[in-house]
Amino acid sequence: MSQVKRFLIIAGAAPCVLEDLEKISSRERFDFMLIGAGSPAAETIPVLKCHVSHENDFPAIRELRKLRGLNTDYLAISNNVYEGVDCVYPEFTPPTCARECRPRLGSRDPRNHHHYSGSSAMLGLKVALRLGYRKIVLAGVPIDEGRYAAFQVGWCWIADLLRCCPVRSMSGFTRELLGPYTEDWLNE
Repeated sequence: MSQVKRFLIIAGAAPCVLEDLEKISSRERFDFMLIGAGSPAAETIPVLKCHVSHENDFPAIRELRKLRGLNTDYLAISNNVYEGVDCVYPEFTPPTCARECRPRLGSRDPRNHHHYSGSSAMLGLKVALRLGYRKIVLAGVPIDEGRYAAFQVGWCWIADLLRCCPVRSMSGFTRELLGPYTEDWLNE
């Protein structure tokens, strides 16, 4: 992997991702990380630095980017071993996984520990911190609607630690929790 920039944008899959990205000026100052699959950003980010996911969506994203004429020479990172993954961080696996829960608890059940993972966005943030980025911006990671709202518990669980991290968000719950991205914050 070539030299990392000081700043990183983590692009999520929420419908607001492209709108969030448009609000960030001079995006060439940033490296880009894509989390998970299904994000419209996968087709629009000109140069992707890494793709992080806990699912095996790596071949689909590479193929999509290849078809669009976008770079495919980025790092593939996961907390699971999958073919084509460059870096595996098993220590980033949340306390338990919903697939392993017996009995299987519903997505809104407060006993479902899977939500402590904070979703793919939290995995991406852990990776970004490990890679040494000085400032990290979440785009398309509001986690305030549908099944993603349940993942707020994971973010709240470590809220005190997150306040010490160099991360801000463009929208939703994560923006309220972490604070908004501003140029002043970026340049502190």
